[in-house]
Amino acid sequence: DYNLIQSAINGGGTVTITGTCSMNAAISIHNAVIINGSGNPHLNFSGGDSFDVSANGVTINGLIINGAVAAPVCCGIPTLSNFTFTNNTLQNITSGVTDSFSASGRLINGTISGNTFLNLWQGGYPTTQGFGWPPTPAPNLTTWNSGGIHLYHGAHNTTISNNLFSEIGSNALSISALSTDQPQANNVISGNEFMHVHRSNMEFQSKMQNLTVKDNYVHDAAWPYNDSWAYSLAIDQSTNITFINNTATAGSAVAPLCQGFLPAVLEAGGSPYSAQGNVGATVSPLGGCGINT
Repeated sequence: DYNLIQSAINGGGTVTITGTCSMNAAISIHNAVIINGSGNPHLNFSGGDSFDVSANGVTINGLIINGAVAAPVCCGIPTLSNFTFTNNTLQNITSGVTDSFSASGRLINGTISGNTFLNLWQGGYPTTQGFGWPPTPAPNLTTWNSGGIHLYHGAHNTTISNNLFSEIGSNALSISALSTDQPQANNVISGNEFMHVHRSNMEFQSKMQNLTVKDNYVHDAAWPYNDSWAYSLAIDQSTNITFINNTATAGSAVAPLCQGFLPAVLEAGGSPYSAQGNVGATVSPLGGCGINT
């Protein structure tokens, strides 16, 4: 399966993947190509990377990737342009401490949309829940665990929208960058849903311009604790930040798992900063699972 897929991708153009494929190595992409899945194909890995992308103009669409990391902007390249990752499922990364979608260079003109990130948790997402306060450690839970998307050198003109993040042991969506990773402008984070996330649902730590965060929904944290932020946008020296119509709530369904609280709905930096139409509620550690607004 690996050899057939790798050979087709090396030829460029459009490649269609079907069926269930046993993969014994990462697919390397060094040329522009469109990869489409037909009929929900499963690519089964036993760890490591699934796709190592070091070329501009790559699209990956409609795949179910089991047990391996997608690694755009890999292999030492500083930037990647026109990368599209849509309608995929990245799931069942249950060993080691890693992110399921890990970019080690800056993403430019990128689209990450309509994907599902599921069961990214050392040992697998726990099926048992604890009760009471103070919180008891969750099974298979460490301070640093598997995460969702991490853009280590930030993004520019990039949209991350309409993704589902569920059963995440660490951060669901992280953007960080060095001072030399500029510009970081005109990014849109919209319509994403976050549930059963242990640490930060959204954590940004880079200087940005014209960032829009809108219509996102955080709910039902997994064993929340003092670093379980809903929206941690500690982006000092940033300008023109818009934060509108976002929601973060424990919700009634969280009562059986009440272990702690979301310490803050929004951690913010930068100026000017526009925030409107947002809703937030957290679980209080006092008096069981009461709601503070």
